Amino acid sequence: WCDSSYELAFLIYCLEHDIDIKRNKKSYKYFYKNKYHYFYPDFRVNGELVEIKNYRSELTDIKLKSVDEKITIYYKDTIKPYLNYAKNKYGKNFIELYEKKKQAPVAPM
Repeated sequence: WCDSSYELAFLIYCLEHDIDIKRNKKSYKYFYKNKYHYFYPDFRVNGELVEIKNYRSELTDIKLKSVDEKITIYYKDTIKPYLNYAKNKYGKNFIELYEKKKQAPVAPM
């Protein structure tokens, strides 16, 4: 699901707050350096596209122009509350801790 700690922190927050989040599977075609490529925004949150980026770049702008629907972008400064939530709840190594939590055995009923 996640390609970065920012994405994982956002996913953790949404899952733990019962926010409807799904991995986006729809791609958008864009042209860059004389070639066509495909851009897959990260998530669908309550049905709307969400993309998590560390920083803005020329390539990011090109990718975003290919999207023909509303998309919300979270850059490093706007993703911080979600990152802080994950760090405060699970510690600095929240990626490893969250993975262990999700793999914990379920008690028999």
